[in-house]
Amino acid sequence: IQKLDEKEVGLRPIAFTKDNKKVYVYMPLGSKNGLQSGVYLYDPTSQKKSLIWANKSITDISSMVWDNDVEKSVPIGVKLDDGIPHYEFFDNNHPLAKIYAQFEKLFSGQFFRVTNYTDDGKLALIVSYSDKNPGKLYSFNFKTNKLKYVLSFKPQIKPSMMGTEQ
Repeated sequence: IQKLDEKEVGLRPIAFTKDNKKVYVYMPLGSKNGLQSGVYLYDPTSQKKSLIWANKSITDISSMVWDNDVEKSVPIGVKLDDGIPHYEFFDNNHPLAKIYAQFEKLFSGQFFRVTNYTDDGKLALIVSYSDKNPGKLYSFNFKTNKLKYVLSFKPQIKPSMMGTEQ
């Protein structure tokens, strides 16, 4: 068992990398160890950390964004809830980061999240909602790059009946 240095206190493990050689770790806001808040790759062999995403927000990470690899899913980004919830990615060129960017434009003014993937990773369920939309469910096909409406959670509620959130 490795003894942790005082400076390491606050690091939160997230997951192993696909090759199991490094660990994704998160340093939350307000840690008093001198490390910048963000996500790091930690190498247990060399004990070195590499910052892969810096938290420039005023809030901590709300949740992680995971890839759709059904064999070994790894984090690829974060969700932040500072104002309108949004996503930031470790690599904006990752295929899922590009798809999320498309969704952010498509669902402008609304929040969305990927809730689930099929066992083969080819389809995803996406929920969108806002202060004026109680929720809609879509399926996304990664092969065809098509989004298909599935259902509304409360179709009897009209957007004009809902209040504006500020």
